[in-house]
Amino acid sequence: MKGMKSWTIPEMEAEDPCEYYTRERLEEIWAGRKRMTLLDINRHPDIPDAHKIWANCRDHEHREKWAEVFQTRCIKKHAVGSVIDEWAQKWLSGEDRTVASARAAWGEAERAEAERAKAAAAKARAARAAWWAELAALSEWSSAWSEWSSAASAAARAEATKAARATERKHQVQDMIEILTERENTT
Repeated sequence: MKGMKSWTIPEMEAEDPCEYYTRERLEEIWAGRKRMTLLDINRHPDIPDAHKIWANCRDHEHREKWAEVFQTRCIKKHAVGSVIDEWAQKWLSGEDRTVASARAAWGEAERAEAERAKAAAAKARAARAAWWAELAALSEWSSAWSEWSSAASAAARAEATKAARATERKHQVQDMIEILTERENTT
């Protein structure tokens, strides 16, 4: 495809990828090809999504559109219907996409989140106090349960965060594939 960002192995080495991409690894990925396009990279099954995103960031021609697709998804998912809904609606309509309004919305969201966290912490402290009072009679069992429960809860939160990041990376890679495929079909 004419004009799509592509690299030879020496050109990719010049981009200074992480140490995982040795000359030998790049030769494996290129598999005898002279050049790899960004679309080839995004479709390659052996390249992790996080590394595909790194490559996508080097494509100055499509990066802005790709970022807008990502931003729009995030705003629709996290800002619409929240305390910063007014800002979100203006951003989505194109009425106001200034950095100043985004920073103001961010500050508003942080203040609201701090208030929610403060209220949730107070509620959690009260619930924990009541819970511990009920379990005081079961001292040995309650100590073991508390340790297990804390570890299980932390592990579950970590897994949920990891899964959400992986899902978002897949979305970002698919966004770029769609942008590049659309371009490929119109040229």
